[in-house]
Amino acid sequence: MQLTLADADDLTPGDYVAKLAGSGKIAGSSGALERVAGLAAWVGRVAVAGDAGTERILAAAFIRRGPGRMFQILGSSVAPDDADFRRVLASARSFRPLTDPARLTPSPARVRVTRVSKAGTFASALATLGAQGLDAEGTAILNNLDPADPLVVGDPIKTVTPAKLH
Repeated sequence: MQLTLADADDLTPGDYVAKLAGSGKIAGSSGALERVAGLAAWVGRVAVAGDAGTERILAAAFIRRGPGRMFQILGSSVAPDDADFRRVLASARSFRPLTDPARLTPSPARVRVTRVSKAGTFASALATLGAQGLDAEGTAILNNLDPADPLVVGDPIKTVTPAKLH
């Protein structure tokens, strides 16, 4: 399953599917206009070119979020209308705007430089700094060091603060 933004200008979901068919990007479609979380949508199946001249049937949903923003959800399965195909369509129909305040204001992981406060190995110095956004090996690579390399008080090391996504 894949979620992307479609280059749909300000077309309605149905008009966008018609445009895809008219431009030859899809060989055919079968679906209907729906409301997904109150948003205009087209949900169904599209036929696209597959290997060796065959057609592949994809589960598809196009959901208009606002001017210039159309979400495109595509998925495939072993056979059209099998359980996985239906799960893709069910997932597309569960699409909702994000409303959780904590998720609307995430904090990205950040690199910071800190100074070693106690002599020892890189690994021991890192252990005193609390939770990290990278594992010890990744942080060692970031510093071009081996975990067993010795450090002295005052040596700078780069660490990554963890991201806060919720």
